[in-house]
Amino acid sequence: MAAAGLLTASATNRPISTVAGAAGQGQATDVAQAPYGLAVTGNTLLVADFDYGVVRAVDLQSSGETVFAGTCRGYAGDEGPATASAVGRTPARPAVAADGTVYVPDPSYNVVRAITPSGTIRRFAGRPSTQGGFGGDGGPATNAQLDGPEGVAVDSAGNVYIAEHWNHLVRKVDQAGIITTVAGNRYSSATGDNIPATQSWLTAPLGVAVDASGTLLITDGTRLRSVSGGVITTVPGSSAVQMASVYATIANNGVRVQPTLIAGTYNSNGQYTPAAPSPSRRVIRPKTAHELVQILQQVPGVDLA
Repeated sequence: MAAAGLLTASATNRPISTVAGAAGQGQATDVAQAPYGLAVTGNTLLVADFDYGVVRAVDLQSSGETVFAGTCRGYAGDEGPATASAVGRTPARPAVAADGTVYVPDPSYNVVRAITPSGTIRRFAGRPSTQGGFGGDGGPATNAQLDGPEGVAVDSAGNVYIAEHWNHLVRKVDQAGIITTVAGNRYSSATGDNIPATQSWLTAPLGVAVDASGTLLITDGTRLRSVSGGVITTVPGSSAVQMASVYATIANNGVRVQPTLIAGTYNSNGQYTPAAPSPSRRVIRPKTAHELVQILQQVPGVDLA
């Protein structure tokens, strides 16, 4: 596997510092307290730090780590430097567009922020509020209400997809900034395959990804859903949501993925078969970015090339 560079970057004990605020200082292997999402841009690994409410940047060659966005938990700083902003209490799974723009969902304030390659942060979708809601389809994304945006993905055309955990749906923001619903009907259920995606049910989606062909992948409860041509299906052999959400986040950044059986499988008709108990199954809660990278290296089907 070509992930040795990640280990080398993270494992070397080199002093680091925070470039803004007081979100923590120390060794590169210890600073990030709760990595909640990953994205890669060039030689930089972006880590959404759940504990401190910041996004960290790890140089994959030197292992130096700085704060990419945020100073502390809260909401502030739109149209200013990302390093002087507040990116929420719990920044979630980021994504990087082809032009270098980084999108960061914030489920605590129910918004998605965009950070330009020059480092300026702005509100991309949603209205900042700790009370989520639904509204605004067909209009500007900045006027819309979101509820629990947990994951984002960007397709080759620059459209941004947002997984809304508590609205049980996925929405799309096109290049003109208009938001629409592309999957889910705001009701939670494990049914609804082989029908238009907007008529189907999702269960608290956490992550989204778009493959090279434009197929949308959604982590949906304990399975992985696929939307192609507007029709939704279940990917046979989908893994449990904890691992599937990691897969979707990584797949969004170009890493090759094979679904791995964790908790059971769904067939093409949506019928669930639980997996047999396995002594090797365990709940993983990594505490540092370095630990998360080590774990991902051991996951079958994940190639950190």
